[in-house]
Amino acid sequence: INQNDMGFVLSSTILRKVAMALSGLFLMVFLLQHFAINITSVFSETIFNQFSHFMGTNALVQFVLQPILIFGVIFHFIMGFVLDIQNRRARGTRYAVYKGNANASWVSRNMLISGGTILAFLVLHFYDFWVPEINYKYVEVLPYGRASQSACHALLAKMFLNAEVYTGTEKNQECITYSQKIIDDGSFSLDDQYAHVFMADNHTSPEIIFPVVFDGQYTQTWGGTTFLICASIGSLMDASDYGMNNGWNGLRTTPTFVNTFTDSSLDSRWMFQTDSNQTLEIDILTNCPDTSGYLIGKFSNLDQNGNPGSHAQLQHADADFPMFRLADVYLMIAEASLRNGDQATALSYINMVRERAYGNTNFNLSSVSLDDILEERGKELFWECTRRTDLIRFNMFTGNDLLWSFKGGEINGADVPQYRDLYPLPTYDIVNNINLVQNSGY
Repeated sequence: INQNDMGFVLSSTILRKVAMALSGLFLMVFLLQHFAINITSVFSETIFNQFSHFMGTNALVQFVLQPILIFGVIFHFIMGFVLDIQNRRARGTRYAVYKGNANASWVSRNMLISGGTILAFLVLHFYDFWVPEINYKYVEVLPYGRASQSACHALLAKMFLNAEVYTGTEKNQECITYSQKIIDDGSFSLDDQYAHVFMADNHTSPEIIFPVVFDGQYTQTWGGTTFLICASIGSLMDASDYGMNNGWNGLRTTPTFVNTFTDSSLDSRWMFQTDSNQTLEIDILTNCPDTSGYLIGKFSNLDQNGNPGSHAQLQHADADFPMFRLADVYLMIAEASLRNGDQATALSYINMVRERAYGNTNFNLSSVSLDDILEERGKELFWECTRRTDLIRFNMFTGNDLLWSFKGGEINGADVPQYRDLYPLPTYDIVNNINLVQNSGY
């Protein structure tokens, strides 16, 4: 083909029609692939979810194929309109007699209608798919109390941190990855005061990633934070100091835990009630004297200004329970990093938590061990439903490496068989599901 012929091809509609045909073929392939993936939802929810996860998280799909698809759609429709206009202009004179199918097929005569219909469908499809995703990722702020993406990342980080216990395969790097996602998100920061995280207005705390929400008027329960507050008030404690009308005098802590606070007067997490008549030791569990054992006043139904919660009779608490919070994430990434041999990262994050606890850097660690991590998690997260899981992960929940009062039913603690790391399956479930096998030891 000579230069003149090439110029003719480029300036004519031939090349544009070829380009439009190729873009149309590309879109047909996309539609077939799209149909094939969606049809799997009819046969297998698992396969469909796997495809969806791959399409939604694969970088090649998200950042290469998706832009190409958008460009292909736009190019195809623009070229269709351009070619239609060019064809009308090239004809010059309209047909003297228009005989419909004799001159052209119905499809070719109504491409604007069919193309417009498909375009409208695609616009609606893209709108339904992308607008909610864009709002979720970049625009919307989820209502307080709902699980955000960071809450999901926190859950995954916890699962990966404990993976080796239950699967035999450590997942420390995965724990680091998902913890770092929360930190990099930038939506959370440590509260200035440790106590603020557990007060009646802790919904304002920048630290809480996901709370279990309680409200003295609208979510009344004798469990939750109402239990954590009222059951800890006893002996000479004044219930009004915690925004409640009475205490239940039920909960005490063990001397083993109290003794981990070697610098109690300086650590803001020291929240024990140690009246002059209160003893550290717990000598008996049945009919325990009021003065036996230290009480803990961690949760409160007072806000930061000293005002009590919303319940008129002050029987139900407003304080929310912090299921996931940033200090926990810092300690998870510290532990996972240390287990991977990265002492510097572990030291950085554990010291961030300690700086908030002490109000300065005077008590920062210069080196860190796994024992330090476990002790710090105990001090930071007590009464937040983490201790049992932590002790199992450190192989200290059973056995006799770590003893505390009445472990194994003995006043000074005793060895506990390892099968107790797992709870027994309920008899009701075993009876009604023949595929279930009771955990060993029960």
